Amino acid sequence: LLVARYASLDLAALAVGSAAYITVFIGFMGMVVAVGPIVGQFFGAKQLHEAGHQLHQAVWVALALAVLGSTLLAFPWPFLALSQATPEVEAKMRQYLMALAFALPAALLFAAYRGFNNAVSRPKAVMVIQLAGLSLKVPLSAALVFGVPALGIPSLGVMGCGIATAIAMWAQVAAGLWVLQRDRFYAPFSLGGRLRSPDRRAIGAQLRLGVPMGASILIEVTGFAFMAIFIVRLGATPVAGHQLAANMVSVLFMLPLALANATGTLVAQRIGARDLPAARRIGWHGLQIGVCLAALVGALIFSLRHGVVRLYTDDADVIAAALPLLAWVALFHTADAA
Repeated sequence: LLVARYASLDLAALAVGSAAYITVFIGFMGMVVAVGPIVGQFFGAKQLHEAGHQLHQAVWVALALAVLGSTLLAFPWPFLALSQATPEVEAKMRQYLMALAFALPAALLFAAYRGFNNAVSRPKAVMVIQLAGLSLKVPLSAALVFGVPALGIPSLGVMGCGIATAIAMWAQVAAGLWVLQRDRFYAPFSLGGRLRSPDRRAIGAQLRLGVPMGASILIEVTGFAFMAIFIVRLGATPVAGHQLAANMVSVLFMLPLALANATGTLVAQRIGARDLPAARRIGWHGLQIGVCLAALVGALIFSLRHGVVRLYTDDADVIAAALPLLAWVALFHTADAA
């Protein structure tokens, strides 16, 4: 929303840069959040110390993946070679990805925190921190994108979005660590003190589950987002329109994704408690609720697509590029949610 109102060139850089970041982050995040189902089973079986041990091992997984991912974002030549972007777009994209290279470790660490809290039925602890992070990120993004001359803050465009993301993500990690140390709910999990040494057996179990999870999520999400890397060859306006549709589909996808996470958590807890009939029932109910809500939301977006696009921009060319994509996104949202 902010970059679309700043400049179409920056929006094009955001589109390609976001596709690169999502490709890296989503795949690795899927591997990290594998801690959730594992912790859920230990939580359901009342093995709380072992559940806490799994979070420590998820931190090691997140840190190892962050080294690889941040290096790829800081030196994004594979994405640049595929996109064949103009020098102007490429320069802005490099700046944006360099900022996100600093944000990725925090994003993966917070993914481990989120997976653990969801598994022990504490999603509100995550929600509150992320709402606080959003309340920081929105004004900070506006200030860095457009600049605040009175405070000596220059206009940074798309790079300002990346810097704001990095600051907000590390603030969320700090808040999550503070909660783990201060909230008495986490005492039985033995999370305090130093980070435990890597456990090859526990890390191996998380990777055996996480690698296929990450691959499936990567294919699902980047199948749409990655197209920006090829569309940018057509110019700044087509890829800017694609970015608006990609942003909307990411927002739409949060509802079924949240239901999927809740369903997976409850199923894992029931499996840990050896209540397989309840696990099966919860799984089917989650699927049914998710499909019905996705159909409702998709129909709503399809009918209001003209007004939705104008929330982003008044540029007639960008609107014309975004509308057909948004219509298809709304139509296929139900199948995607399932």
